[in-house]
Amino acid sequence: MGIFTRILGLFTQEAVPEAAADYYDLFAGRIVPTLYSGFVDAVVRELRCGKILDVGTGPGYVPIEIAKRNEEVFVDGIDLTRKFREIGERNARNAGVSARVHFETGDATKMPFDDSSYDMVISTGAMHHWKYPARVIDEMYRVLKPGGEAWVLDPNKECSREEWEEFLEKIVRLSGAGFFGRLWLRYGVRWEIKWNCYSRARIEEMARASSFGGCDIEIDGVYMTIKMRKK
Repeated sequence: MGIFTRILGLFTQEAVPEAAADYYDLFAGRIVPTLYSGFVDAVVRELRCGKILDVGTGPGYVPIEIAKRNEEVFVDGIDLTRKFREIGERNARNAGVSARVHFETGDATKMPFDDSSYDMVISTGAMHHWKYPARVIDEMYRVLKPGGEAWVLDPNKECSREEWEEFLEKIVRLSGAGFFGRLWLRYGVRWEIKWNCYSRARIEEMARASSFGGCDIEIDGVYMTIKMRKK
């Protein structure tokens, strides 16, 4: 990782500002159910029943979608932005799944959950925001039950320019963003991916050094899914 990238990493925004939480919720509600639908389906196929933790859950749409598709799972979400707990609970009530979806405010490097308390841990689109990803990965290991898996979905910075252009056009359409929103999606997101996302080699290095001892990575266009199992 170059020195410039390291310096930028010091200023990585881990939490959505409280004042922007409602706007972010509006944006996420329009795109997340479609954008992460394949990932949600894969999680539902993997775990028929049990408890799931979603790290960096935002306003909670991924846990809500999982709970809607599988009535035998309970999903907790954790996020640094305090307001997302209130927003997530409201969204879960509106979706009719509040009995099986719960939200916490907290730091992913020191999560307020017991050891070996989850059957599966997931995260979508958050890893490149973590200032200390190695610590988060070890926390995922700690809260997982033996035999459980952590699945982390994050952008594949090594995908082709054409794939990214197609992806950005898709989220612009889904979001229904105005002029300034479209500018951010087209240019801000591209900058964020270029400088903040981790390469496959770096992720494999972090996984080997973690309590998991390694990972499998599946590439699907603009996304990669990092899968780590607790033995």
